[in-house]
Amino acid sequence: MVKGGGIARISLRNGEVLYMVRVDPAEKDEPGENWEISKLRLTKVLKHVLNLQ
Repeated sequence: MVKGGGIARISLRNGEVLYMVRVDPAEKDEPGENWEISKLRLTKVLKHVLNLQ
């Protein structure tokens, strides 16, 4: 398991990878700021999964 920046990457025995992304509405005081942080995390995971890095 690799954790960092609100993202956990879990490698399964069968070679598959599971991503867990933290989306915390109370992470920052401003709702818009929370939304932007969540979008950045999800975008990072999707780019990695789709090999767009």
